[in-house]
Amino acid sequence: MKKTLASIIVLCISIIAVNAQDVIVKKDGSTILSKILEVNPNDVKYKKFSNPNGPTYTIIKSEIMSINYENGDKDVFNTAQSSEAGKSFGVNPKLQEDNLQLVREYNSIQLAPKTGKKSNDDMLTFLMGLKEGSVIETPELKVTFTMKHWFGRVTMFGNKVKNERILDLGEDPAMRFYNHQYKLVVTLKNKTDNTIYVDLANSFILRDNQANPYFAAGESNGRYTQRVISIPPMSSLSLEPQNIGQGDTWVTTRNSVAEYDIIKSYMPYFTEKGYSQEKKNSIFLFDKLEKGGKVDIPLMPEINPLSVHITYSLDEKITTSQNMHMDFYLRQVLRGDNWDYSNGALIFYNIKSFWKILKT
Repeated sequence: MKKTLASIIVLCISIIAVNAQDVIVKKDGSTILSKILEVNPNDVKYKKFSNPNGPTYTIIKSEIMSINYENGDKDVFNTAQSSEAGKSFGVNPKLQEDNLQLVREYNSIQLAPKTGKKSNDDMLTFLMGLKEGSVIETPELKVTFTMKHWFGRVTMFGNKVKNERILDLGEDPAMRFYNHQYKLVVTLKNKTDNTIYVDLANSFILRDNQANPYFAAGESNGRYTQRVISIPPMSSLSLEPQNIGQGDTWVTTRNSVAEYDIIKSYMPYFTEKGYSQEKKNSIFLFDKLEKGGKVDIPLMPEINPLSVHITYSLDEKITTSQNMHMDFYLRQVLRGDNWDYSNGALIFYNIKSFWKILKT
C-alpha cells in the first residue's frame, strides 16, 4: 500500500514538472523542453528547462510549429505568419558599437612579407581602411569587399586583351597601349531566412564626389537589366565590379598618364610631409622609405576618396528600406611588392615609386 501511494506521488510530481515547462514543437516533430525568454519577429530565445542557469539559445520561427506555455497558452506558427513577421527589420541596440568593433578589426590587418620570393624594391603598396562610423553589418545584411585588378594592352600587331579586360581604345592599333584598372567588388550576405531586395538605383560607389549607381536612368550598368535584385535566404550575392581608379595608362611608347585617383587626393599631404617630390615632369613617391618599411597615414576626415552606399528592403516594391554607408580612407603605405594579401587586406594598390607624368 505504501509503495502504491509513493508511486502515485512521484507520478503527480512528474506531471506537475512537465506542465511547468514551455514546450517548443518543431516542424520536424521534435520538441524542446524550455523556458521561453523572448518571442521576436524572426526568432525565439529560450533556456533549456533542464539547465535554467545555462546559456540562452535562439531558434528561428520558420522551424517552429507551436509553443505550448506552462500556463496553458499556446502560440501556433505557420509559413504565412513567419513570412509576415519577417517583413519587419531587425533591431540591434548595439549596432553602432558592433560596427565600430568590426571596422577596427578590418583596420588592424597588417601585411606580412612573403618568404622565398624576390621583392621589387621600386614598388609601393597602398592599403585602404574603413572610417569609424561605417555600417557594414545590420541584423539583415553583412558587407565584405574584394579588389579586382584588370590589365589590358594593345600591341603593334593589333588588339590583344588579357585578364578579361577589354579596351575600347579609339586609337590606331599600331600604337602601344597599356592600362591597369582597379575595381571594387561588394558582396552582400543575407543573414535571414527571408528574401532581401536590393535597390540598385540607390546603391552606388561614390568616388571624387561622383556617384556611380549599379543601375541608373532605367538603363543597365553592367549585367543588371532591372532596378531591384533579390538575395535568397541565408546566401550571398556579389555586385557588379565597379571601377574605382586606373593605374599607369601608356598611350604610346612615348607618353604616359597616371590616374591613381584615390592616391592623388592625398598628394597635398604627401608633399607637405616630404613623401612626394616633383622634379621637372617626374614625381617621386616615398623614395626615402626603406625596403619593407611602412608609413601609417593619419585619418583625415576632410578626405573621402571612396564611399559605398547600399539600400535594401524586405519587400520587392521597396515600400520601406534600410541604408548602409561605408567610407574608406588611405591608411598605410608599404615599400616593396613581396607582401602576402591572403589575410584579407581590404583594398590595395601596387605602383612604382618612380611616377613619370608627361604633362599634355
